[in-house]
Amino acid sequence: MRILYLSGLWLHDLWFLKHLSRLGHEVLSVRVFRTPGARDYAEEIAAFPGVSHREAGHWFTEALETGEIPELGIARRLKRLLDEHKPDILQAGWLSDGGVLAAQTGFHPFVLTPFGSDVLINPYRSPEHRWKARLALRCADQITTDALEVAQRIQQLSGVPAASIVRFPWGIALDRFRPGAPPAGFRARLGWAGRTVLIATRNLELIYGTSFLLEALEFGAPPMGGIA
Repeated sequence: MRILYLSGLWLHDLWFLKHLSRLGHEVLSVRVFRTPGARDYAEEIAAFPGVSHREAGHWFTEALETGEIPELGIARRLKRLLDEHKPDILQAGWLSDGGVLAAQTGFHPFVLTPFGSDVLINPYRSPEHRWKARLALRCADQITTDALEVAQRIQQLSGVPAASIVRFPWGIALDRFRPGAPPAGFRARLGWAGRTVLIATRNLELIYGTSFLLEALEFGAPPMGGIA
């Protein structure tokens, strides 16, 4: 199957591309909007059989230089690429950029994969953000997500039926995390043997509520071996 994968190219996109490669699909990954500090992942993608990548950030500059409304100009260029590449499926993520661009091309079948803040936060920033989110969601033929809360909010925002939303777990990398594997010895080296250890992996940003976790440990939880 030929797939055009439109994204900002974050780590979760890399997981998707790797899995699609393993399934034997032919994938063209396209990044239009590049967030400052985002990694290239060029070496990683080059190792995926059947997957190629194209940076298309210049589309934004070209649209501005020609006097076009940026999003409409970019969508027009994306449509030309779709006509040229002739994929079987267009997959996009992040509602307010890739998702709304994909919707404007009129291409089908269109699979949309929002993840979190583009559904739970961004649509409520302004009427424009809400309009973009609804446009992307309502134009999609299939929506995939990894969380029940996101799936429910998608329905609230757009009225998309539950049958059009597929939820899937990310799972665990079993080559790194193996139930029953021999202990690595960290507990003993850190003096935490026999104690409960809690690991919080989210960024230290206000939205993730790490402060509530620390408050709970200080005022309500029994003594623990360590916090990571």
